[in-house]
Amino acid sequence: MKDRDPGLQPERTRLAWARTGGVAVVTAALMFRSAVAFESAALLAGGVLCVLLSVTLLWVSDWRCRQLEVAQPPAPSAGVLQLVVGSVMVAGGCVVLQCICAVRP
Repeated sequence: MKDRDPGLQPERTRLAWARTGGVAVVTAALMFRSAVAFESAALLAGGVLCVLLSVTLLWVSDWRCRQLEVAQPPAPSAGVLQLVVGSVMVAGGCVVLQCICAVRP
């Protein structure tokens, strides 16, 4: 079998994962800032959850980028995909929680 020519795809994937992890870290920082400003336990819990999600996304990012360095990378397993999708959904819920707490008087 002929080795594949990955072109720039592994680099684009690495950069996309780095952006996603960076956004998750910024979201967690904003949640903590809002928790302090509004003295909200819900926002503090959301911030802790966002930190855990950030670590999860950065771990999956590192794992996937290492896989793309081989000639024939395996497809990600269903468990990893479920972990990433679940993390993104919970992070979205944290952002909604932050918006609700910010609007509330």
